[in-house]
Amino acid sequence: MWTNVSYLVVYAVCRVYLVYYVVKMFGAQTGQSALEALLKLRSSCQIGTAAIGAANTIWLLMGLRKFARRYLTRSGPRKNV
Repeated sequence: MWTNVSYLVVYAVCRVYLVYYVVKMFGAQTGQSALEALLKLRSSCQIGTAAIGAANTIWLLMGLRKFARRYLTRSGPRKNV
């Protein structure tokens, strides 16, 4: 169980938060918020950054859902999963 928790935390930090952090730092250099900085990028960069962020976030939410179903329900961990 703790292996799954640590994996999800590391995934969230390294894959989801990192995209936000890079855009936030770009915004800080230009005196803007992260959203304003994202909107200032070229359209192809906006689409790519949004796609990476969305795909990573969706994957993380699916992992959290699976973790909750497996470890946080009354039935407990399933043996045949």
